[in-house]
Amino acid sequence: MKRFVIVALLPTLAVPAFAAGTHQDVFNVPCSVLWSAVNDTVKNSGKYGILGTDNTKMTASFTAGGGPGARTVTVVLHAQGDSCEMQTEVGAGPKHNDAGSFKDRVTASLAKLQNARASAPAQPEAAANPAAQGGSEKPVAGRALTNADVLKLKEAGLSDQIIIDKIKVSPAQFQLDTDDLLQLKQAGLSEEIIGAMIHASQRKE
Repeated sequence: MKRFVIVALLPTLAVPAFAAGTHQDVFNVPCSVLWSAVNDTVKNSGKYGILGTDNTKMTASFTAGGGPGARTVTVVLHAQGDSCEMQTEVGAGPKHNDAGSFKDRVTASLAKLQNARASAPAQPEAAANPAAQGGSEKPVAGRALTNADVLKLKEAGLSDQIIIDKIKVSPAQFQLDTDDLLQLKQAGLSEEIIGAMIHASQRKE
């Protein structure tokens, strides 16, 4: 009789559990640095289906897995002094380790980005100080560029490089929420131009 009870319980223990919940991981880097690694992981790992990202709020949502077992994952960064907390919320689905796998990939991406920065060749003083060369990428005074201004430049037929150069030397007042990014992409702006807009919005004028 006891043997029958044990055998009867085994199938129950083998049924896959549904995993969901919120996970917090703290990284000893500023959120601006960690966000670069999160962005790189979501967009370039080939493991996720992107639902949306917001560079201003430092949030991303994507799917993990495929078919009926796909899970929705949302990532939000929270500053904690000089450190940054990555909050990963995973939707219900078949047994998985989405939060742990994502953390591992972000950690690897962060190390890759930091190594690339550390191995970058030192710039000569003249190159490090554009003013010494008679030029500067520091935004000049004037009316701030908006999304509409960039679209006008594109419609006028200017090359991507000229538009990017203009963005670099102009004050920026861009709207870059998820819906705005989708509209810019649908309007024909390249990822290089959109990236320059995001970078300009993050700099201190």
